[in-house]
Amino acid sequence: GIEVKKQFSVSSGELSVTFEEPNSELTSGTYAIGDQIPLKGDVPGATRPVPVYLYVTGPNLPPNGAKLDNPHSPMVDGDPSTFTVTTYSVIMNEWTYSWKTEGLADGTYTVYASLKPYGYLSSRFPGDPGTDAKGNVPISHDYPLSEPSLGVSMSNNGIVSKGDVLYGRWLSRGSATEIRWYIFGTNFKYADRMDH
Repeated sequence: GIEVKKQFSVSSGELSVTFEEPNSELTSGTYAIGDQIPLKGDVPGATRPVPVYLYVTGPNLPPNGAKLDNPHSPMVDGDPSTFTVTTYSVIMNEWTYSWKTEGLADGTYTVYASLKPYGYLSSRFPGDPGTDAKGNVPISHDYPLSEPSLGVSMSNNGIVSKGDVLYGRWLSRGSATEIRWYIFGTNFKYADRMDH
């Protein structure tokens, strides 16, 4: 004899994933191999956590794609363990992944985000097994990566007098794990190193 009212919504269950477009800094080639690249997107309409399958294609990688955290590990269609998997958070309203670009060669890489564990060869064309419920191919973005580099600038253009302090500004692209330097001069030799 008690009446209770509750609102609810019904969805078709046809979810799709979005993948935020990289900013101009990422697409301009300023990132080097070894840098960390943030990836994120959404799963509009999802009311629970949803796995998002990520993979990468590019120079010297397996033709069906590879894991982001192990670029020489090939994708196996239908096997989620061969993909890099992140989860859409209903609370945060997004999925995120921090891609550490180690072990790659110089070139442009394409990262794909999908709701199905199918690699590139099964997702290339509309209606392939790896496409979404509407037949759309997985969304992807290109990321050009170059060789790591090191730039050094010295105070006073490197010209100092005895007793002066010489300051150097070092900029490493590609997240170097170690930098070494050597100083040679008349009756003087010096070498040192610094981690990260």
